[in-house]
Parts: sequence; C-alpha cells; structure tokens
Amino acid sequence: MRHQQRHLYSILVLVSYTAIYLLLNDITLGVLTSSYLAGSRGDPAIYLWATEHTIHSLNTFHLNLYDSNIFYPYGKALAYSDNYILPALISYIALQLTNALPLAMNIPLILAAVLNGFFTYQLSLKCTRSLKAAYLAGLCFMLLPYFTFHAGHPQLQYAFFFPAIVLAVLTYCEKRTLLSATAIGLCVFLSFLCAVYYSLYCYLLVCVLFLTYFILRPKSLDFRFFTTLFIANIPWLILTFIAAQPYLEVRSAFGPQHISLAKNYSATLLSYLSAPTRNYAWGGLTSGFTHYESYLFPGSLILILCAFEVVRYLRKASKAPTSRLDFLFRLLLPILFSLLLVTELILFPGFFLTRLHLRWAVALPFWILLLIAFYALMRAQKDTANPTSPQLNSRDKELALFFVLLIFLFSSLGIIGTHSDKVWHPELYYHLYHYLPGFNAMRATSRIGLIADLLLIILASSGIAYFDYRFRKSHRIFAHGGYACILFLSLFELQTAHAKRTGEPHIPQIYEYLHSMEDKSPAISLPFHSPLKDSLLYTRSQTDYMRWHQLDEERNIVNGFSGKMPAYHQHLGVQLEHFPDKRSLNSLSQIVGLKYIVVSKKYWHSDARRMRLKKLIKPYTDQLNFLHHEVDGTLLELKPKFYLTEAPHPELLLPADTKHPRTLRFLLTATDKQPSTQTQPSRPQSLEISVTTGAIFDDSFFGLRTKLVQYSKEQIAVNINSKKHFELHIPPSRNAVKAHRIPFDISGIPARYELTLSDIELLDEKSAS
Repeated sequence: MRHQQRHLYSILVLVSYTAIYLLLNDITLGVLTSSYLAGSRGDPAIYLWATEHTIHSLNTFHLNLYDSNIFYPYGKALAYSDNYILPALISYIALQLTNALPLAMNIPLILAAVLNGFFTYQLSLKCTRSLKAAYLAGLCFMLLPYFTFHAGHPQLQYAFFFPAIVLAVLTYCEKRTLLSATAIGLCVFLSFLCAVYYSLYCYLLVCVLFLTYFILRPKSLDFRFFTTLFIANIPWLILTFIAAQPYLEVRSAFGPQHISLAKNYSATLLSYLSAPTRNYAWGGLTSGFTHYESYLFPGSLILILCAFEVVRYLRKASKAPTSRLDFLFRLLLPILFSLLLVTELILFPGFFLTRLHLRWAVALPFWILLLIAFYALMRAQKDTANPTSPQLNSRDKELALFFVLLIFLFSSLGIIGTHSDKVWHPELYYHLYHYLPGFNAMRATSRIGLIADLLLIILASSGIAYFDYRFRKSHRIFAHGGYACILFLSLFELQTAHAKRTGEPHIPQIYEYLHSMEDKSPAISLPFHSPLKDSLLYTRSQTDYMRWHQLDEERNIVNGFSGKMPAYHQHLGVQLEHFPDKRSLNSLSQIVGLKYIVVSKKYWHSDARRMRLKKLIKPYTDQLNFLHHEVDGTLLELKPKFYLTEAPHPELLLPADTKHPRTLRFLLTATDKQPSTQTQPSRPQSLEISVTTGAIFDDSFFGLRTKLVQYSKEQIAVNINSKKHFELHIPPSRNAVKAHRIPFDISGIPARYELTLSDIELLDEKSAS
C-alpha cells in the first residue's frame, strides 16, 4: 500500500506542477499551438533552427547531425554550441503525432519545467521524508526566477538532471543496485544531449558526492561497490565519448574559451540575493546587484529557512559533548558567513572584484568553511554507531549537503579579480578551468550556481520538515496554516514575467525564390553586421537568415550564430559593411564555392542605399550579376575575382574534406599597374608565387599540445600582363571543423604588380579528370 500511495502521490504532484506552471505563465492550448514559448527570434531561434535541422536529418536519414549547413566553409557547426539533440528528438515524435511545429517545440520545454520540480520533489522526499517539504522544494526549483528569466534560452531549462543525479547517487550508495548505478551515467549522457555544460556540471557533482560519501562511510565501500558502478556505466561512457567527438574536434580547431570570459560571467554572493528585472516581488530592488547571467535568487523564504536550519544544526551539535576545537569551529561558521556577506555588500557591489588582494577576502573564508565542513564529516564518520552500514542518517545527509553546497557556491564565484596567470589564484574555479576536462570550454561560469540553488532549496526543505514534524500533532491548525502561508508567499515572490512569445516568422519572398532554384550552391545573406559593433542586431539578423534559409537544407550558407564562431565570421561584418566595394567583394571571393548573395531589405541600413543597389553594382559587373528582385530583397550572383595583392593575408578558404583529395582550378592574371618606359631599367618578364596546398595544425591530446604538419608547397609562375590556368592538387583535410586554407606567398612581389585569381573551381578527383 505504501508503494501504491507513493506512486499515486507522484502522479498527483506531476499533474499539479503542470497545472501550476501553465496557469502562472498563462499558457493555453491556443498559445501552445500557435506560438513558441521561448520565442522564434534571436537566441531562441538557434534552438528552433537546431530542432528543425535534426528533424530534417532524421527524415532524410542523414544521421551525422553535427554537419549542419551554417558557417560555410567551416564544418561540424552544431558542435559550436549546445546540440539540443534530445529535445529535438522529443519534438520529432511530437511533430509526427500533432503535425504542429510550435506545439512540438513547446512540449519539451513544458516537460523540462515540470521535471525540474518533480525530481527535486523526489530528492527532497528522500532527504526529509516529508511530503509537504518535498512539494514546496519541487515547486520552488520549478519556478526559480533564473529559468523564467532565461526562457528565451531553451537549453537552460533542462536542469532536472541535477536532482536526478543526486537521487541516483544517494540510491546507489545506500542500496547498491545495478539500476541506480546505470542511472548515474544515463543522466550524464542525456544531459550532454540537452546542454553540454550541464553534463560537465553533472560529472563534477557525481565526483563531489562520491567523495563526500567516501569521507562519511569509508568502511562500507568494497570491491563490489566500485566494479558494479564501473560496469553499469561502461555503455554511457562509450556513448558520451562518441557524442563528444565533434566537440573535441572544435576544441582542437578553435582552442578553449579565454579565461577572461569565465571572469566576466562569474557570480558573486550577491547573485543569490538578486532577482531578475522581470521578477514581480524583488526585481526592481535587487536586479542591479549583478549581471543578467547570474540572477540566482532562490527566494527570500528559502534563504531564511536555510539560515534557520544551519543555526538549528549548530545548536543541536553544541549540546553534544564536544572538544574545544569542535566548539571553535562551530563558532567560526556563522562569523565567517557574516563576514563574507558584509564583504560582498560593502566592497564588491559590481560584477566582480577589481583589486588583486581583495580576492583573498572571499576565497580564504570559503577555504576555511570547507575545512570546517570536512572536519565535521570526519567527526561524523568516527561517531557513527555502525560504520559499515551504507545507510546515511539525517545528520550525515545534512552535513553532506552543506559540504557539497559550499563547493558549488565557491565554484559559481568563478574568477575573482584579474584572470592573469602571473598571480596566485585562490579561487576554486580557476583550478577547475585548468585541470578538469571541458571546463575551459565554458564561458557562463555562474550557471554552476544552479546546483547551489538546488542544494539551498533541499536544505530549506529540511527546515520545513522540522516545523511540520514538531507542530503537526500538537498544533495541527497552526502547522497547516503556516505551511499554506509559506507556499503562497513562495509562489508570489518567485513569480517572474515570461519571455515574449512569438509565432512563425514571415519568410521573405526572395528566399522562396532562392529555394525554388535547382542550383544549390552556397549563399550568403547581407547585410552581415558585426558581432562586436551591432550586438543584438547581429544576433537577430543572423538567426533570421538561418531560419529563412532553412527552407533549403541542402544549401550551405555563410551566415550562422552560436556560442562559438570562427574568427573569419567574427570579422566578416566589418569587411562587408560597405558592400558593394572592392574590399567586400574580395572577402566574398575568398570563399571557394560561394555563388549567391541575398540582400535583405529588412536589415539594410538605408532604404535609399538599397534602392540604388542596381546602380551601385554597375562598376562591378565583372564580379556581380543581378539575378532577381523582390519587394523584400535582391538576389545577386557572385563571379569570384580574388585580388591577391589587395588582401592582408592572401588565402582561399575551402570546405574541409577529410576523406578525398580534390583539385583546385583557377585563372591567374598578372598585371603591371605602371607600364615600363624606355628610360626605366628592364623588369622581370614573369612572377613566381608560392602556394601551400596543405595546412599546419595545432592539435591537443589530453591537454598536451602538438603541432602536426601536413602540407606541401608549390611554385607557380605567370608572365606579366598575361593569364594562365593552373590546377592544384589538394590533399584531404586533417580536421573536419576548420576550413581548408590555401595561402599564397606574395611577399617578394613589388606593389606595382596586381595578381588576380578568377574562374575559381573546386572539383573532386573524378570531376577533374
């Protein structure tokens, strides 16, 4: 009967959480079927695009999901950011059943929100054995302002793997079952398919939890404990390694995220007091405490209950017979916490510390607190009545919870002060960045604070469970009334306005015309904008281009937006801002295979300039061909003409091909811009150019960087004031991510000579022969 009741309660909790989430966010069936909850422009459009890309790949049996059609000529573009594969698979099934893309896209988001609450409920229930406390804990984590504020970042909603992993680890430690052991690896693998950095946080959480259990119950561990854990997770380790290969290639090609990003996106202790701007209760008062990435406020009631639980535990521990050292540690605990908070409030009202020596004001108290918690765990191990028993009592669970909470609170503070390697760094995250696999590929350091929020909520639920146990018999009405008030106040203070919902964006007619063409050569949409200068406009324009081109999955496009971009695409906006001119056309001619240019009316800076576009391209008719015009845009054909002497670093960019050799054909023209006279000395009759047809790569293997050389140089000569056709043999690329670069060495050519490449073609060996 107990199991039946537990399952019944679980179903009721799921239903009530779903109803509360839909009601609070004013989500109806009409909203679900006609609009996207996360939006369809800007950052949300990336995940809408990724979902449609995955659906298209499954429909066409193109199972290499990472080879998307953006960022041409670079490859594996879906591994530049979160792949979003698991939610896309759920959307694929939903689309087959409903035939409504908005509904199919919204279902995984609602499912994620409800599961955030449900798994937190299950975890709290296991720790507190109180239905009321568990229900409130699940509700608070589900409605966390961070999730609602970042509703436009769908990948951030899949945080239910955090409580699920803690639940799986606790279950395995106590019961040692094969199912709970394999659930740990399954959670890490599935979280990797939703949000890559969440999976990194997950494996760190697993390591910290097992370390804590090892300190508490070392005598309960045996050979079977480790072998079962390892064998049960072998399949998930293999699958995760396979899924991570594209990310390892991207890491090898582009390098890690710079540590300055980890600093700029770090949280502070004030982040846990700061609600986002759209929070109804506290947003206007506390949103200025931190930056938009680290609104980690779990609710004032949660923080008050956490403080009460810590004080209650200290009072309970002080009554037991203790040594003077124990008493000193328990006295230091509240003092250090108070000093940390005062330090944050007075000295550091900004985003991060600016003076070198001030880092110790935060880092040193945290290390002392961790030592205190570690010492308390060691004392708890010695005081355990049955040290060989795998079961943890309530005191041990509270201590373990506090120790793990301190580690993730400290980690979320990221890089404090300067990020320079020339000074000593006492921050915990600095060492995670340098020594743990994957952590140097993340920029949003503060998001690890979501685990701290989860643990704060579980700790607070222990306080609720204490009040419920103490008053439910003697003061039942007071207990029920107090719980109802806490529940209502939590709903009120966590309520945050949802992100703007939008419907399917209108597709300009010029893209429909491009889609109707049989030729599927690569295209670019202009204006390109700059990620540094145009910021939000860049995000919106590039994601709109991606969605408009999605009609044509077979066509590669230069445009793209993600968490990481090739350097060429980062600077392309500046090079193309005065299109059409010689510099912009030279930059476009550099990309071998690029044929079509779409000029979008929506994002053109000046209507007058757009109206004169046909007139503006007249001086460049040898490079641009006017194909088609619609009221919302213009389609041009590019006839590549690459001026070697005009480019700062003359090189052609080819799409990578790791399996097959290819042939590059072009017409090389050498022109003397200063014709010789009889009075001038004789000049050379031909020019010789050095071309590198392979490439030099920087690769890494477990952090050890090596330089791999795979190149061959050819010397080509052309007579002055003449043209000559050439063919270059291009060996297979080593890396599928990077564009294959063909650099031309013209360092010894005087400035008076103009060298031009035209009629550029890239052919496979069969076509070339």
